[in-house]
Amino acid sequence: MYHTFACRLEGWLAEWEKGGFSMRRILVFACPVLALFFIDAPAFSSDPRTSFFQRFPNADLGVLKSEKEIWVGNDGRYRETVREKREMLNERSKERYSEVQVPYEPGKQVLSILDAMTTSPDGKVLSVEKNAMKDSHPYADYPAYDRTMVKTFTFPGTSPGALTEYAFSLQSDRVMLDGAFADSFMMHRIQPSLSASYTLHLSPGLNLKYRVLNPDKNLPVSFTSGKEGENSVLRWSTQNFGHVRYEPGMPPWGDLLPRLLLSTASDWSQCADWFLRLNGKNTEPTPVIKELAEKLTRGLTTPSDKTRAIYHWVVGNIRYVYVSMGFAGYETQSAEEILRDRYGDCKGGSSLLLALLKAAGIPACYAFLATNDQPKVVEDIPSMYQFNHCIVAVKQNQKEWLFLDSVGKTTRFGTLPSMDQGVKALVLDSKKPIFVSIPISNGRTEFSEEEREVSLDEKGDALVSVRRRFGGSEESGERGFYQARSPEQIKISFQKEALQYAAGSELLDFSLGDPRNLEKPFSCRFRYRARENAIRAGDILVFRVPGFSTGMYLFDPTERIHPVKAENGKYLERARITVPVGYRVRYLPKPLHLDSPFVSFKGNYRLEGNVVLFEALMEYKAADLAVADYRKTRELYLKRARFGKEMIVFEKRR
Repeated sequence: MYHTFACRLEGWLAEWEKGGFSMRRILVFACPVLALFFIDAPAFSSDPRTSFFQRFPNADLGVLKSEKEIWVGNDGRYRETVREKREMLNERSKERYSEVQVPYEPGKQVLSILDAMTTSPDGKVLSVEKNAMKDSHPYADYPAYDRTMVKTFTFPGTSPGALTEYAFSLQSDRVMLDGAFADSFMMHRIQPSLSASYTLHLSPGLNLKYRVLNPDKNLPVSFTSGKEGENSVLRWSTQNFGHVRYEPGMPPWGDLLPRLLLSTASDWSQCADWFLRLNGKNTEPTPVIKELAEKLTRGLTTPSDKTRAIYHWVVGNIRYVYVSMGFAGYETQSAEEILRDRYGDCKGGSSLLLALLKAAGIPACYAFLATNDQPKVVEDIPSMYQFNHCIVAVKQNQKEWLFLDSVGKTTRFGTLPSMDQGVKALVLDSKKPIFVSIPISNGRTEFSEEEREVSLDEKGDALVSVRRRFGGSEESGERGFYQARSPEQIKISFQKEALQYAAGSELLDFSLGDPRNLEKPFSCRFRYRARENAIRAGDILVFRVPGFSTGMYLFDPTERIHPVKAENGKYLERARITVPVGYRVRYLPKPLHLDSPFVSFKGNYRLEGNVVLFEALMEYKAADLAVADYRKTRELYLKRARFGKEMIVFEKRR
């Protein structure tokens, strides 16, 4: 379903918006909802259109109506019609919402554009001409994934005050999930809207499961049901909902705003059986696969060592290609095809991992999950459309599983990318599919440590040596940063860091581990000289520890409406500052110990001989920050930021 594909792109849209990018293309199947938003206006009555949209000066678009209607046969085939009418409110609307893209799969789906037009503020109607509608392959560079086409057209004559309108139908002959049907639909959107509706015509014999998630008591979702011949007709609708705006660190939009989730699948076993029938043969070890597995595990005796060798080879040699589940379908290429092409999506990489593990005698299976930037999986609505990612689960014993992600190009064996953590995975065990919780990494595996050696002289010049080491997703991020850069770019990045610590700093040297070698932990170091790094005032030198981070990005607003998503990890900063010759310490900042349900902080200075020792430890508790605790935690961060600006005072000995 194209709406299901849209749900998986919401996180992208939010990131583009946060980054300040101009979103020139409106993805019609995204129902333009951005991730992580909250309603910033009360419910309102159905005023005339102009006064209605004037209530939301920060909105980009006004949605007059958004309708989706689906007819589902008892064999799972369906036909859907989508109608959308909008008003361009400002120049931002023109830039972001003038283009429409509709994906479809030729041979299995027939797409018909029913209407596409612009009505100018003076009432002139400008239709989108047929020759202005173009088809393209979104994955033309990857022949294994070129089954999907995208129909694109641009509304003519858009300007503030103009209305755009389109409608299309999609006839699908695809039979998925053994004839079962599943879909999802956002009932509330980011942009202010007069109405939204979802209508389902269901053939007899289909048993529908559905839920309206995250209901809003102030803006309820209306539901009606009836009959149309033998078919059941069910309709969900909402009206008069306001603009929603972004807060940093919010949970995914689908866990905050009302959405409809439905399926006619009987249970998760039906979903798993269907997927495994499609792909079971794709993980069978062929002679080529067996030969590679034997080569990779030669001389290794334990299952853990064999699994590590296979995992590191796959992530190091198979190029990841992002393809939505909806676009690529659920039928993956065979392991041998992935090996031959040296690229694949998450399902393809997982298939190759499984085949190699099977050849090495290590039991493993597919596991599906919704990454933690997506809505949580609802276990009582069986639908493969809830997932946006596929990984591998290796059975360790009766209760424990080791998860491997073929997409984790910078992730060492035994850890997972941060997007896979804190979610539930559907493990397609041979006996019965089961949900397994993937925990959030703790400070033992998720950490960043930075140590600085600072030598000050009597002029206030400083020679600074910085060493860093990492674990978990912090290490993965650092590896990815350096993998993507040339030697010259890496040098420039260290030069910039030195300049951030002190104006006019001179980079002396640097070194780092091989970011592509996942067998060894990754670390780096650099040295720089900073002129007049300490402030001189007569017989006094005043010095601040360089590089201490304040971490205020989540806590700029004074108030919040929604919780902050859980952070995890341990962040330790240490410094050894040698007292300048002929000086002594006159003042050291006082220790600071802070605690909250979200995070704890300990910072202190102490003097040992002629060396000042500084240590600051920030440790997240892998728990969401409730709105009720936000003010207190924000004050903690402000105190921590002030602590980072404290000065050490040295004075000349007399």
